[in-house]
Amino acid sequence: MIREDFLHYIWKLKKFDFLNLLTSEGQTIQILDTGFHNTHAGPDFLQAHIIIGDILWVGSVEIHVKSSDWYKHHHQDDSAYNNVILHVVLEDDMVIIDSFGLKIPCLELKKKIFAGDVRNYHLLQHENLWIPCAPQTDDIPQIIVYQAIEKATLNRIIRKSEHIIFLLNRYDDNWEQVFLILLFRYFGTNVNNDAFEMLAKSFDPLIILREKDRPQFIEALLFGQSGLLNENFRDEYPVNLLKNHRFLQKKYGLKPIPVAAWKLLRLRPDNFPTIRIAQLAAVLSTEVSFFSKIIHANHPEDVFTLFLAKPADYWINHYLFERKSKPKIKITGKEFIQILIINVIVPLKYVYGEKTDSLPMKQSAIQLLEQIRAENNQIIKNWKILKIRAKNAFESQGLIELKNNYCSRKKCLECPIGHHLMKRPVKTIQV
Repeated sequence: MIREDFLHYIWKLKKFDFLNLLTSEGQTIQILDTGFHNTHAGPDFLQAHIIIGDILWVGSVEIHVKSSDWYKHHHQDDSAYNNVILHVVLEDDMVIIDSFGLKIPCLELKKKIFAGDVRNYHLLQHENLWIPCAPQTDDIPQIIVYQAIEKATLNRIIRKSEHIIFLLNRYDDNWEQVFLILLFRYFGTNVNNDAFEMLAKSFDPLIILREKDRPQFIEALLFGQSGLLNENFRDEYPVNLLKNHRFLQKKYGLKPIPVAAWKLLRLRPDNFPTIRIAQLAAVLSTEVSFFSKIIHANHPEDVFTLFLAKPADYWINHYLFERKSKPKIKITGKEFIQILIINVIVPLKYVYGEKTDSLPMKQSAIQLLEQIRAENNQIIKNWKILKIRAKNAFESQGLIELKNNYCSRKKCLECPIGHHLMKRPVKTIQV
């Protein structure tokens, strides 16, 4: 089965028989410039230069598997397609009329595509493999593999940056607020990330600055706003938390989030929200100018120092309020801090570099990834089986992105590895 991405590929690279091109109406076609690929809404290629008959046309090119897809995609209702000068299709099954009542010239490619290119494309679209090109990875030069990883990593950082830009727009460029939202969210891991984000949004970050000299108030702020405190406690520690939160609640007009937002089922005790909140409180209590230090951190050790804070002694022998457990100091570990570097600090520094037009800041963000060890999840293990190994977090992030957003979605023709494999020798037999 041929998809539109393949047709985009052969059009952009002119990988089809250019001899005697004719429209479906029999007019001659000379392609001077295929245009530039549009990855946003609107026609597929813009500013193409094409001679149809004796007239030079400059405009857009739309590509479909079948001509009738024009109507299936409702292009007839979109004024962005009024400038289409050529409709390029695999199979011309219907005459297309534009909004002005005129026939859109159509080029059918079915008998103009080389069989070898189709064969290579189908090899990349194998349905039953972990990644489509798995049998061919042994023959791929290392430079091509690295180009694919580098592209994927940068795309991953940019994709994460989009969420940060959204938050900055929503919170009027309040970097401290946005930083707290991101930080809290990743302290919640995948299970309680939404609840932690609700917690971060439930109070003004200025409260932390105002109460910086009273760490017990910062702790009370977080636990009180979490909704996890109640009036039936007997232990002195949670009783004091509740008392201090009531003071803060009256002082700042605070409203806690619903306790039902939290989940404990199938969580490791170290990831219980009580433990993560206690760690967050310890972190926020030890450093005031947090955002500034994060932005200017150029080495992982700078970040580890900021986040290695010890929660209140109560949590040495507790995971939950008033339920004793075996003693254990529950300090944030380096592995967890590495997750924060990858998912919070690197994209935040990158966006800050974009907003301040600072190339060194963006480079610093990327260098942080290059200085920490590669992740070791199932995706990275599967890449190792294919003899593709990540040397650091920059490369492991790229491999995760390749698997999730390229390989699994069969976007082979947007990947340098896919491009390399498509260049294998082909016979010039037309199909």
